[in-house]
Amino acid sequence: MRKSCLSVLRECAACVVLAAFLSFEKAEAVESSNATDYSVASHWMSAPATNKAVDVFYLYAPFYRQASLTPNDPVYVAGIPTTDGTAAFDYYTKNYNNGRPFILAGHSQGANTLANLLSGYLKTNSTVLARMIAAYVIGYPVTTEYLSNNPHLKFVSGSNDTGVIISYNTEAPGVNPADIRRRI
Repeated sequence: MRKSCLSVLRECAACVVLAAFLSFEKAEAVESSNATDYSVASHWMSAPATNKAVDVFYLYAPFYRQASLTPNDPVYVAGIPTTDGTAAFDYYTKNYNNGRPFILAGHSQGANTLANLLSGYLKTNSTVLARMIAAYVIGYPVTTEYLSNNPHLKFVSGSNDTGVIISYNTEAPGVNPADIRRRI
């Protein structure tokens, strides 16, 4: 049974935060064109718990191979960060999730990577998408155009919605929003 966003937030203290991804030191040792092997326990900050009613899968940007030498540009983030993010999420769903509902979360470049995961992996994995309570895409724009290109996704509109995106964009003063929207 799918839970509402409000219900899950009340239970959030019981949720497990899954910090998936490599430290920078480990990332340097992995060939850039291949996804990181998440069957290796040391490639997880902590082993995902399997005894909670709801999971939280958090793309924590400083701990996975990221486009750190470039701006938060979709062209770069769609490469290595998305490859690793997708590999980690796929491994998690097949080996740790056990069919439980889950929340996705990402901030800044993690939100950009999460947007790619939502429009790619979850577009082609409808049974996994059906278990998603919400995706918190924080600090990167989710545009009307993005949603038009991904009809399987929608913004939250009420406290009982599930399978939805919750998002707001965070920008420095003086940033032209039109420039940001063009990037996704």
